[in-house]
Amino acid sequence: MGGAGEAPDCHKHAELKRRLYSAMQECDEGELSIALPRELPARTSGASSVVNGIVYEATPEPQTPGPASQTAAEFAPIVVNIAYSLRNPVDGFEFVVPNDAYPYRVPHAYTTPSSPDSARCWVPCLDNLWEKCTWEFEFVVPRYLEERVSSDDDDESPDCIPTVVVCSGEFVEQVAHPYNSNKTIFVFSQTTLTSVQHIAFAAGPFHLFQIPNDSASEDASGSSQTPMYAFCLPGLESQLANSTSFLRSAMSFYSSEFGSYPFGSFKLVFVDEMPTPRFDSATLTLVSSDLLHGEDAIDQAVETRHSLSHALACQWSGINIIPKTWSDLWLINGLSLYINGLFLRKLFGNNDYRFKLKKDMQRVTEWDIGAMPPICQPQILDPPDAATLPFIYLKSPLVLHILDRKLGKSGTSLGLSRVLPKVFLSAISGELQNNALSTHTFLRTCRRVSGVDLRTFAEQWIYGSGCPSFGFSASFNRKKMAVEITMRQDCPAYTAMEGNEISKALFKPVQFFEGQMTIRIHEADGTPYEHVLDIRSPFKRYEVPFNTKYKRVRRNTKRYLARQAAAQAAAEGDVEAAEAMGMIDMGFGLEIWEKEEEREIWKVADWTEEDEATMSGATYEWIRIDADFEWIASSKFEQPDFMWVSQLQRDRDVVAQLEAINALAEKPTAIVSSTLTKAVLVTNYYYRVRCEAALALVHVAIRRLDFLGLFHLFKLFLRYCYEPEDPAQDLFAHKYVPKPNDFSDLPEYFVRKSLITAISQVRFENGNTPSVVRQFLIDQLRYNDNTANPYSDGYYICTIIAAASFAIVSTSPPERGELAPAETRIEPNQEDLELIKQTRIEVDRYQSMDRLIPSPQNVVTTAALEFYMALGVANLVPNHPKTFFPLARLGNYSQVRIAAFDGLFLTKWYAPQIMRYVFAVMANDPSRTVRRHVAKSACYSLAILAQMGEMKAAIKESESLLIEEDGNGNEKVKESKKSELDSWLKILRKDRELGKNEIIREFLMPIVLLPDADHEVRWCLLKLADILIRPVEEAPPTVKIHIPSTPIIETPPQPAPVKAIVKAPRLVKTGGPPTKVAPAPTTTKLKLPGTPTISSSRNPSIHITPEPVKRGVSFAAPPPPAASAPPVPAPKANKAKPSKPATSSKPVSMPKPQTAGMSVQDYKACKSALKKLKTNKHAALFLQPVDPIRDHAPNYFDVVKDPMDLSTMSAKLEEGLYKDRFAFQADLKLMVANAKLYNMIDSYVHNEAIALEIFFEKRKYLPPSS
Repeated sequence: MGGAGEAPDCHKHAELKRRLYSAMQECDEGELSIALPRELPARTSGASSVVNGIVYEATPEPQTPGPASQTAAEFAPIVVNIAYSLRNPVDGFEFVVPNDAYPYRVPHAYTTPSSPDSARCWVPCLDNLWEKCTWEFEFVVPRYLEERVSSDDDDESPDCIPTVVVCSGEFVEQVAHPYNSNKTIFVFSQTTLTSVQHIAFAAGPFHLFQIPNDSASEDASGSSQTPMYAFCLPGLESQLANSTSFLRSAMSFYSSEFGSYPFGSFKLVFVDEMPTPRFDSATLTLVSSDLLHGEDAIDQAVETRHSLSHALACQWSGINIIPKTWSDLWLINGLSLYINGLFLRKLFGNNDYRFKLKKDMQRVTEWDIGAMPPICQPQILDPPDAATLPFIYLKSPLVLHILDRKLGKSGTSLGLSRVLPKVFLSAISGELQNNALSTHTFLRTCRRVSGVDLRTFAEQWIYGSGCPSFGFSASFNRKKMAVEITMRQDCPAYTAMEGNEISKALFKPVQFFEGQMTIRIHEADGTPYEHVLDIRSPFKRYEVPFNTKYKRVRRNTKRYLARQAAAQAAAEGDVEAAEAMGMIDMGFGLEIWEKEEEREIWKVADWTEEDEATMSGATYEWIRIDADFEWIASSKFEQPDFMWVSQLQRDRDVVAQLEAINALAEKPTAIVSSTLTKAVLVTNYYYRVRCEAALALVHVAIRRLDFLGLFHLFKLFLRYCYEPEDPAQDLFAHKYVPKPNDFSDLPEYFVRKSLITAISQVRFENGNTPSVVRQFLIDQLRYNDNTANPYSDGYYICTIIAAASFAIVSTSPPERGELAPAETRIEPNQEDLELIKQTRIEVDRYQSMDRLIPSPQNVVTTAALEFYMALGVANLVPNHPKTFFPLARLGNYSQVRIAAFDGLFLTKWYAPQIMRYVFAVMANDPSRTVRRHVAKSACYSLAILAQMGEMKAAIKESESLLIEEDGNGNEKVKESKKSELDSWLKILRKDRELGKNEIIREFLMPIVLLPDADHEVRWCLLKLADILIRPVEEAPPTVKIHIPSTPIIETPPQPAPVKAIVKAPRLVKTGGPPTKVAPAPTTTKLKLPGTPTISSSRNPSIHITPEPVKRGVSFAAPPPPAASAPPVPAPKANKAKPSKPATSSKPVSMPKPQTAGMSVQDYKACKSALKKLKTNKHAALFLQPVDPIRDHAPNYFDVVKDPMDLSTMSAKLEEGLYKDRFAFQADLKLMVANAKLYNMIDSYVHNEAIALEIFFEKRKYLPPSS
């Protein structure tokens, strides 16, 4: 990167990147080689050995009778002792020690997967997931971290905390050091074959908590339960039991459902400064201390249970069972997430499980639209890219869920509940080779257990990408007494790649999905009937038989009057009324709305007479699509709003309720607002469904309905505030003073947070929030009282602060276009400025309180920083680094520092003083998490600042491009984006504050070259160098083949007459079709009569005199001017320019233009344009004619009838064959058209031709004729 004693050259970052790739490839082949001494014989494991004169015969291996099989020789193991030491390890090991910024931090150390090859950084090993062995560990550590004076009294002092070592494997013993009483020895043993990547340990003054046994499970099973331990640092003991006690029930669930625990114990250690959220190893999981929580936590408790229960599930799938290849990683992680979801279903309930499944499916369908690969790609041998891993981990358990549903419907299987125990049992028993599970083996096991053919399923959901998008419509045919259901299906991923054959080959998008879908029709008598649709095509119309002929019984029209009338009639002995009363489901009823006064206060809307007439004519209640939840798909089903209301109020499935809420949100009416409000009020609904209903009320908070949705939101939140003195007071003018917080009712806590979020999203038509909403949020911050609340309100305050920032910022984007490039923004009025000022006062007050009485992980301070980030981006407050800089320093909580750096990177952080600090953090900060986040944000922030207009806003305006509609619209849009990116890179590299910044050029390469630089920081800085610094021009690698010259040995001819056939040397032409006469720079002159002589020193002419001689053949050399000038290829030989005689001494002059030919101005313009075209980076493929052999295009001249290239255009221009500049331009378009005709769309040659054409058109090298 620079010579000895020289500063590293920042322009050589491309060379450094290449060297890093080369070093990474080399280290995969091994970094330690051991030479075996000659005196150590290599003997096979079955050979005899001689020790002290005694011959020991090896026990023969058992063999099956029959012909002997040829097996490879197995050599006896060789024991290798490697003595090594670690000094300041960069990766693989994390030391957390107190310093000036964190003087009270407890010192401890632990292994960490800080890099993909971190294991080799702390132990010599075969750093491979599939290389397994047994392990024995002996740790010698100080008995106490405090320095103690040795004394005869060995009793532990209460002030001294003993050092504890926790390691993978089983604890064997803890003994005192035989020679030093101040040291202790811990011994661990792992007898199960385990990869080094699944070995971990931690050492420090940990506090031990033994997770108590489950007495109910122990009594039922009669067997002893697996020991489980949790460790934490001093000061956190009170939170340990609250965070980990549930793990015993998780262990009991996994063991009973999926087989016994594969190891002897399970240990959980909470540590500080984890670079990853969790590190799973054999019998041991290292977790960040941020997951610990006290008795007053609500939100954190839910997250902790998700993470720790998944850590335990990984012991079955992920540690004991590993993927056979990298492409099987989806299966291993998917199995752990799937069985974790089943435990969470037991812990939180079936409603929570199905609700999360539905939400995850919606996220997958939004994600898998053409940019994501299949979850399993057997043809790819490398690990999945880090950018696609979250998608794979999200989709994998969903695929296993629908696989379980498919197997469960076969009639002979219970789904995966029968498959998974067999898989885990085969791993424990040793039947599964190396405990490596492949996708093929798993599917074969499923087929063997259930008898279901899964080939189509695997091709669609496992080996293919994309998710289907369905559109359904239903109509009732009275003549056939059937419901006609029309189904349409398309796959957005396939549509996105339809014109790209390469992407289709790699991503394998499914054109249309096949399978069976269950629909459920709730008919007029209230009975649900299920029907199975067999989907085999993108479009089909199904006729589903109808079963009921009874008249529909309404359950939603004027319920309170109908219920009263029915009850009175039933009391008088009316049998039909009694039956109707029995059919009315009051499970989701609301008593307070049975009174007329309450309905008026709540502005409850009723169905009109036309609605009632329409509903009375309906033949069924509602229809459920995919009722069994068997498809990862987005479905759109059209049915009247009263059917969606019936589905919401009468279907007990949370998925059906969620679908109804989403459908009603698209139909803003007063009835919908009342229905959603009722869903929030009825506590029988699952609380997450109530939260979704609250958020859906935003869609009916519109001016057309007089903001009825906002009225209902305020009315709902009024339950948590002091009631107004006047019941008829306008809620839009009321001051909402909340009552003291009481979060004992957890569903109400989450509903309350959702109401605040929903209120902040209400907007006018111009995108602004009503002032009453902003004042409401200020009042919630100002009057919040948590003194008597047994739970923490930190996350509740964060919700209010986030809602306040969202309400302040307008949602309408600034107007900007090609004809009006300047952004127009509505300036805030005096009322807006006053509300912003009051909000900032409250946010600053909470930030100061959080400094004195910290919230969990300082979440309030983090929310305050995000508040100022949002306002700064919206240009509502000065976007200055001083707002964030103080909180980015050492001494603050890591998440606070990360939030502060996020805000700092949204300012002009490339000022010299700030940039020095940023680079110092990347190089020297003790927190690896902060270093990595700062390095990543430095790259991402440039694109964000460019879009915000902070950097050279006028450049985008000057580079704007108006594209007219033509046949190549999409191609030109793609090329314009690419050219815009290229122009941005050029501008950034020439900018004095960025590309020419001396701080970047001074510090970037030294940090990259640091031997202890973090690998992620190094790669991020190289990416930053790619953006800001132009690399040096490097010559492409060339392959040189040295062919030794063959000596020429001349011998006299034989006396006998011999007929010699001598051919002229064959000329190799570089392009163009063959011509009649092929000129060459030099030729061989052969004269038959005479004696052998040498006529030239460079290209000798050999004269041979055979006998007899009849005639002489002479090949004359071309004239000297033709030999010295560069060859000019021409398409036709008869148009070649005649060369002048060799005797001419005058220089070659330009031929006169034709009388009706190109003017001098056009000739100069065309020549200049041709020169620019030849030097363009996209012109390499068009400099010479196409050679079918060289260019691997054997059928080129069958497809292209009129070939053209830049060298031919140059020859025609020099020979005066163009009439005018338009003829020259026509040949250029012909060349581009030929490339588009012969090559596929989006191929390399096709794109290069388009780029060359756009380059020519944008520069306008040919001026218009005068």
